[in-house]
Amino acid sequence: MKNKVKFAIFIILSLCLIILGGFLETKRFIVKEYNIIDSSLPSNFNGLKIIHFGDILYGSSTNKNYLEKIVKEINILKPDIVIYTGDLYAKDIKLTKNNEKEIKDILNKLEVRLYKYAIKGDNDHDNYAMLMKDAGFIILDNIKEKLYYKGNTPIVISNTINDEDLFTIQLIHKPDDVDNLDTSNINVILAGHSLNGQIRLPFYGGIIKKEGGKKYIDDKYIVNDIPLYITNGLGINNYKIRLFNTPSINIYRLTNY
Repeated sequence: MKNKVKFAIFIILSLCLIILGGFLETKRFIVKEYNIIDSSLPSNFNGLKIIHFGDILYGSSTNKNYLEKIVKEINILKPDIVIYTGDLYAKDIKLTKNNEKEIKDILNKLEVRLYKYAIKGDNDHDNYAMLMKDAGFIILDNIKEKLYYKGNTPIVISNTINDEDLFTIQLIHKPDDVDNLDTSNINVILAGHSLNGQIRLPFYGGIIKKEGGKKYIDDKYIVNDIPLYITNGLGINNYKIRLFNTPSINIYRLTNY
């Protein structure tokens, strides 16, 4: 009988620790680093440093202090460009004008050598584009931009169909949309949205699969020989915890060798 009681207490304490850890997981974040090696990258872009983040979902677990920490860490990493793949707002949470001002002011403190790019997520309101523009971002809404760096040969940052015969970074919000892309002129795809399942179980993976993030939910895939990187985001959705899934930002270093 005593052994059964001890076992029950052990199970209850373990569950409490797991749940507590899930709440605490939303209060920190990590940096995931990747080298992107592609022989078609123009030599003048060797060493380009990209920070990719998304799904702030402000008003969920993300507040002013947390966002300030994220921006401070990004600035320490000294990126050449910053890419944001959408969902600034948390679903069903109405932000005040003061909230929007503090978001804009904090994101304005991001320090980059070149540019900041952003696309829209499915949660983002009509005023998202204006807020991000005021924060210094170039909004890619079904358009593409040529980026020049240390030479006359550009690369393309795109959120639309691309017919350029140039090294191209394609931005999408929902990773499952990759199956609808013509990848013939794409070298790298960056996405968000899935939160990597938000709650992950050992040996199984993410268990919360959102529409648009059901097939591609993890950190990285190879689709039609093209690497797809998915940031696991910074905020949370309906469930108020993250389990075995720390919020993160991604850093990519580009090279052609």
